[in-house]
Amino acid sequence: MRVSEWEGPTSEAEKLAQEKASDHMPSGPVNPEQLAAHQRNISLEDGLRNGEISRGEVLRKLPGREAEQIIRNAGMTPLQARFVRLPLNDALDVWAVATDKEKDDLHRLLWNKRVNYIQSHSPSQRGSDPVWLKLQKTYADLNRSRTALVN
Repeated sequence: MRVSEWEGPTSEAEKLAQEKASDHMPSGPVNPEQLAAHQRNISLEDGLRNGEISRGEVLRKLPGREAEQIIRNAGMTPLQARFVRLPLNDALDVWAVATDKEKDDLHRLLWNKRVNYIQSHSPSQRGSDPVWLKLQKTYADLNRSRTALVN
C-alpha cells in the first residue's frame, strides 16, 4: 500500500492504534487546547500524506520544530505515525493484532521503543514491570517465529 492511498483505518491494528492514540497524549491528561492541537496535527499529517496540502503550507502554519515533526510523520504510513506516538504498553497491544506486513513496517519503531524503555528503566524497575514482561514475551514470540521460518 502506498502511503498516499490510505483512506482511514481498515485493519485491526490501524483501528486500535487510532483508538489508543485518540485516548491520550504523551504528556498525560489532555486539556482542550492540547486536544485541538493534536487533532490539527493529525489532520495536517494526513493532508500532507494525501497530497491535499504542501510542505510549504505546513511550514507557514506552524513553528519550525512542530512543522518538521508533521512533515516527518507524513512520510510514514498512518499506522506508523500513530504507533510512534503510543506509550509502549499500547504499542504492544497494536503489535499483537498487526498483520505480518504491518509488523514489518512497525518493527524498527517497536525496537526504538524498547531501547528507550531500557534506557529509562533500571534493571530492578524492569524486573517487576508488567510492560517489560509483555515486551519480553513479544520479542520471545518474534524470535520463535523467525526461527521457525529458518528451519
